[in-house]
Amino acid sequence: MSNQAEQGAYLESGTNELKILEYLSGGISFGINILKTSRVLDAPEKLERIPNSHPSVRGIMDNQNELITVIDMACYLRLNTAEETTGPLRGRILVTEFFGQTNGFLIEQVKYVHTILWKKVFDAKNLLGKLGGDYVIGIVRPTEESDIMLLDYEKIILDL
Repeated sequence: MSNQAEQGAYLESGTNELKILEYLSGGISFGINILKTSRVLDAPEKLERIPNSHPSVRGIMDNQNELITVIDMACYLRLNTAEETTGPLRGRILVTEFFGQTNGFLIEQVKYVHTILWKKVFDAKNLLGKLGGDYVIGIVRPTEESDIMLLDYEKIILDL
């Protein structure tokens, strides 16, 4: 199936499935709908810092004459230490596009792209209650041995 035809199939209503990009951050598996992502980049050696920004905003990077704000997911979700937040960048940048903005999320690594039936997506509030926090909106179970947390990326961006 061509890439364009495949994308169209996931935009079409009634397919009852979605594609999730699984990645690691803070050693935990998270996922994002691939329709929200545009590309995955190697983390640059250095970012331009933004004065008085949220601690999880690591800075701005230039990618093909486009400025991208980079958010450290492990820091934002409180999964790493202060030293890890201020040290050199390691990992990948997951570039997203929504709200008319392009943002980058610093992650450890991309693991896999899953095609998931909606019946395998579980509401986090029903499963975790308040333990899931404000940003975990769903849990995907691609196999019996693995769970992937889906985050509300729009809410994260609005919070920042």
